[in-house]
Amino acid sequence: MSRRQSFAMQMHTQRGGPAQRRGSTFVERLSLAQAVGSETDEVTMPFHSKFAPTEMRQLALVAHNHMKPAMKQFIETYSEILKKFRITGTQTTMKMCKSMWGEDDPSIHYGLTCTSGPLGGDAQIAALMCMEDLGGMIFFVDPLSAHPHQADIDSLQRLANCGNIIVCCNPASASSMMYTLRAALTKGSRGMIPSFFETLESPAVEEYKHQQAVALANVIKGNSPSAPAPQAVEPAPK
Repeated sequence: MSRRQSFAMQMHTQRGGPAQRRGSTFVERLSLAQAVGSETDEVTMPFHSKFAPTEMRQLALVAHNHMKPAMKQFIETYSEILKKFRITGTQTTMKMCKSMWGEDDPSIHYGLTCTSGPLGGDAQIAALMCMEDLGGMIFFVDPLSAHPHQADIDSLQRLANCGNIIVCCNPASASSMMYTLRAALTKGSRGMIPSFFETLESPAVEEYKHQQAVALANVIKGNSPSAPAPQAVEPAPK
């Protein structure tokens, strides 16, 4: 099922949803589905990237079990864009990519194949971030199931926010991001996707580093790590 068909089906099955209660008609929803399909057709056409995959940091594809069919559909739809990056991901997702794109095409450069999420795959992707080799992550999260490795999931998402990389956690945001990625590759614009070229950080990191420096200074002076930083004393007026 293509993304156009999937969206049209969602529009069709949501007749009693909020959209209809706001006055949206079935014809209007069908028109929206057709508009989405038209835009998707345009963005998924073959194109030339001004960046080689090896010039950019890796792009991670991850999906929880109930979201794997959606990830497969996503990869099929946006292959022309995704294969311009070094794709990394957990084992199942990487198998999807290799089964669609093959392993003999010299223009395709695969990144690290990580193990399954519950066995440490999320931690491996987080490690790539710490090693400054991850520029973005498309993580289709299942919001309705419990996960045995929830601590790893939380850690991965937290580090992604610390590193200020591009993150899309559902199909809608990931599909929208494809327009930005394609535009950046077509124009050769590093500024549109800076996390694929430079190490960024959350605005909160600077304050955290300052607090760490204060704590270290306090320990060196024999004080409590949490002691307040000494305030500069202004000279008394003469």
